[in-house]
Amino acid sequence: MPPVRLCRQHDPTDSAAASPRVPPTVAPPSVPTDPLSVRVSNACVREAPPPCPAECWGEPEPPFGDDAFTDPDYLAWRGAAAEPVGRDHPPPIGPADDRRRVVTTDQPPWRWVCWLRAVWLDGRGFPVARVCGTGWLAGPRAVVTAGHCLYHRDFGWARRVEVYPGRDGPGRQSTHVSDDLHAVAGWTEGQRLEYDYGAVRLAEPVRHGGCFRWAALPDDRLRTLAFSYLAGYPSDRPAGTLWVATGRLAGVRDRTLRYPMASAAGQSGGPVFYRDGADRVAVGVHAYGPADKAAGVPRADLANLAVRVTPDVAANLAAWAR
Repeated sequence: MPPVRLCRQHDPTDSAAASPRVPPTVAPPSVPTDPLSVRVSNACVREAPPPCPAECWGEPEPPFGDDAFTDPDYLAWRGAAAEPVGRDHPPPIGPADDRRRVVTTDQPPWRWVCWLRAVWLDGRGFPVARVCGTGWLAGPRAVVTAGHCLYHRDFGWARRVEVYPGRDGPGRQSTHVSDDLHAVAGWTEGQRLEYDYGAVRLAEPVRHGGCFRWAALPDDRLRTLAFSYLAGYPSDRPAGTLWVATGRLAGVRDRTLRYPMASAAGQSGGPVFYRDGADRVAVGVHAYGPADKAAGVPRADLANLAVRVTPDVAANLAAWAR
């Protein structure tokens, strides 16, 4: 593949103060001052994609339809989760896994969580890499996710990302496909874990209303949150099904959060959020679980890690959400 060029998009006059999505009790974030938080995008390399082979969007999941899922485990999961669906405090499945299935994905806040599929293509239009992940609506046209769902160390920017807001297994809701991708220099230029976040900008707004808010909370406020939630589309559950776990934040650091809620591959990019009255406020972007590894970072230290919403992160989210 040709060398990947990055396009920095940082407007020094930009301000997140006008964003209505920042809770009024939190001071509006300032413009990013950390050079690793400078926004970058694929604008310099974006081009009309070549004809895409039929298998480009294929994935190892059951076919969609009434008989898509007949596995007894799937039926048991759905039955077990039927009662608490839509609650803010779903009970745990068991002592080792506290995730619960959500089937009311047409209701807030679950309809603001998105299933994502990113594809990297070679010059002939054939896929060289494919990633399924999670994202969340920060605005009608902005889907926040993990940086590694958009930018690959070896292949550069994904060619296209497919977005399904509020997907629920065999039923595909509104579909969006976008090649307007954004991240920050700390991820694209150095693959720094604490900068592993980005966003997909959609050409058309998501039809249903509402989105997550976000806030750069101080350390003591994060440590005293009674409940935090982690929502996403794990690969160890039936394809395209949304699951949520609850718990308290176990580690609050300058740019990351750590927590004991269960997670799996496919949940990268999901929101770590809490309830504030009628609002759902994101404080982190889930990026790593206990099975992930990174050079120089102890495996135990990686377990369930999110990029924390700091003032710099909040300013970038506001810019992407406009």
